[in-house]
Formats: sequence, C-alpha cells, structure tokens
Amino acid sequence: MQEREIQIARDHRGLGDEHAMLKDALLRYLDPYEQQQVQRRDVFACFVGFDFTKYKELQKLPPEQVEAKFKKLFDARVQEVMDLLKDRLGGAGMDVINFEFFLIPFPSVANFRTAFFDATGLPCDAD
Repeated sequence: MQEREIQIARDHRGLGDEHAMLKDALLRYLDPYEQQQVQRRDVFACFVGFDFTKYKELQKLPPEQVEAKFKKLFDARVQEVMDLLKDRLGGAGMDVINFEFFLIPFPSVANFRTAFFDATGLPCDAD
C-alpha cells in the first residue's frame, strides 16, 4: 500500500513549480527511509451508510423543529452504531487499527445504492 502511495505521488510530478515544496515534503513523508516516516500514522476511512427510519418521524414535524430533533435522533443512532463497530472490530482483533468512520443516514441504503450505480454506470455486485 505504501509503495502505491509513493507511486501516486510520483505520477503527479507535473504539478508545477508552485507545488514543488509540497510534492517534496509528501515524498519524504512517504519514504520509509526518511525521519518523517516515524511520524506517519495510517488511518483507514470507512463510509458507513445505514437505514435511518426516523426520517418519517421528522417529516411530521414543523420545519423549525426538524434540525434539533434530527440531531437528537442521529446522535443516539450514531452511538449505537459506534458501539456495534467497536464490538465487531475488537472481536476481530482490529481495535488497534486507526479508522475514521463517516456515518451517513439514508431513508433507504438499498435505494441509494441503486441510484448510485445507475448514475455512475458501474455494475452493482450487491444484488
């Protein structure tokens, strides 16, 4: 994976002279023989879409109440999801890996997935 990151940085060498300092710093950071490598911390980003059935409840509220109610319901659901992820990652011995989770509530993940693959023209393997 690290070799791929270095390859990506090298492939974008043509960024121009105004970005030379940034490019050089990035290459030093990715180089396993440089001191900056010691400061490196790998973090894995995970997009987690989930069905959020509370949207129907929110639609019944006056507009001025929706945001506050959404935050309250969403925060409660996020805590449940994070507890679940923590248990699953710990059970798989992955609790020592750095993750950044992006939790996105959808009225229907299945509908979003279908629309996404339709819009991108990519094949949907989830069916």
